[in-house]
Amino acid sequence: MKLVTLLAFLVLIISCGKNSVAGTSSDVDIITGIVVSNTGKPVANTVVKIYRDNGDSVHRNAVDSTYSDINGVFTFDSITGGVYDLESNYKDSLFAVRQNVQHTNNSNTLLDADTLYAPGAIRGQIITDEKNRQGILVYIPGTSFDAHTDSNGNFVISRIPAKTGYAVSCQAYGYSMQTVFDIAVQVGDTAEIDPIHLSRNIFPTGVTTVFDTIHGTVTVSWRKMTGSDMEGYFVYRKLANQSGAVPVQISEELCTDSFYIDTLPDELFSRDSVLTMQYQVRGVDSRENLTPYSNKTVVKVWSSRTDNTPRTITVLDTLIPEYLSGESPAEFQWNYSGKIATVSIDLSLNNGTTWIPIEKSVKNEGIYFWKSVYNFSSDSCRVRITNDEDPRCFSISKRFRISFDPERNLIKNGDFSMRANDWNLAIADTTTTNSFRVDTANGGYGLLQCGSIPQESWMFNVNQFGIPLKKGSAYVLSFRAKCSKPDQQLYVLLQEGRAPWGDYGTRLKRLDTVWTTYSDTLFMARDDDPSAFLAFVPREVEKATISIDDVVLKRFF
Repeated sequence: MKLVTLLAFLVLIISCGKNSVAGTSSDVDIITGIVVSNTGKPVANTVVKIYRDNGDSVHRNAVDSTYSDINGVFTFDSITGGVYDLESNYKDSLFAVRQNVQHTNNSNTLLDADTLYAPGAIRGQIITDEKNRQGILVYIPGTSFDAHTDSNGNFVISRIPAKTGYAVSCQAYGYSMQTVFDIAVQVGDTAEIDPIHLSRNIFPTGVTTVFDTIHGTVTVSWRKMTGSDMEGYFVYRKLANQSGAVPVQISEELCTDSFYIDTLPDELFSRDSVLTMQYQVRGVDSRENLTPYSNKTVVKVWSSRTDNTPRTITVLDTLIPEYLSGESPAEFQWNYSGKIATVSIDLSLNNGTTWIPIEKSVKNEGIYFWKSVYNFSSDSCRVRITNDEDPRCFSISKRFRISFDPERNLIKNGDFSMRANDWNLAIADTTTTNSFRVDTANGGYGLLQCGSIPQESWMFNVNQFGIPLKKGSAYVLSFRAKCSKPDQQLYVLLQEGRAPWGDYGTRLKRLDTVWTTYSDTLFMARDDDPSAFLAFVPREVEKATISIDDVVLKRFF
């Protein structure tokens, strides 16, 4: 009876407010509710937070928060229209959650009572194909309740309001997101759920293209996917400059090999211009399910040049030394004729059989300064300079040698003695107050200023590209770090420097307030990567400073 009276009292308050201050901004865009105990009594001084509903994600930042009054009533004003979620917390001992509150602009939304209960928990395990399963995010969509797995994949999401119909989602880099539904949490009890198995985001990889200038064909090749139920592949094409256009399937029959020859139609091949075509591949299993698209690969095609100006490039071999040292600078020069705006520079380690990009579309000035030679060893190296507008116009250098010192640090400016040179700051969430700088005291060290938590942890990191890694080699990564607050967490990522951003090794470190040295051994099982990516990513660190120094990555064997 008392609860009914309170709800009637709420209606009366809002009605009176409308009559007494009609036309003012204070009588609209309000969400009002009441929190009560499990016996129906109002609960004062309960913290109520309101979040904008973000679907399947985990809530990080509340739109607003308030306290319930002596009658258990809480009010949010100046709330724009939308869908919202609310969470109530009384002294970290009683909780309630309400999701999908529909609120329209210029209106009042009156909620029925939210009942506070002693919290429960959800316990489970995430199974992946990796031995170390630490740091996988597990969360209840549309709430702020989440947890991270330990090294065995075990997790516990605690302090959850008693409720039925919960869902639990989990996501890890390189794996498909999985969600378990219809989980019931009882008062003061822990709900046990079955292990969740994560599967890799599998799609064709290693897609390459070669244009045949004589026959007007493009050969598309890729690596075959593993799996006994794979039936074949479909190949897709579109013009690269058609943003938003859907690739068109060009292979009418299912390809059972790992290549496809695309004969370009006359309307494309006969044009007097250079076109850039984009290709992708999808796998098909025995149940006719399609995999996601592969990575995009582009190739320039043409029939004749758009003008008759002679264009030539000639590498000046006499200026290339017989020997280059890995990680050292080098300089290439060439003569050219005709209008050549930009060129691309590639390196071959096998006398021109295959090529590795050094730089794409640089301004053609007849000279290129290579700041850091790739850290590989080969006696059969050549460099190729290619006209971007007409790939038929290129020049290949004489053969030279590259060798490297295995004790050389692959990280540039790892001790920050050159300030922030070679380091990049990534801030994708502009609502945060985060920054990076270098303290020049004591030889220099990097400082990650963590003012606020971004929407996703990867949105704030300091990183370095261009790290050469060799297939079949082991590497030792070490660094020193500390944090102004104890027990803070830092992700250390080593991965591909381009899409699909394959993971070479991710580690989660707990930082102390004193300088501590961290070290890990990583094995490069994938193909050679001349431009890998290292990043330091704070995980939910707020109002603290992380210091990093002496970053070293050395090849072990």
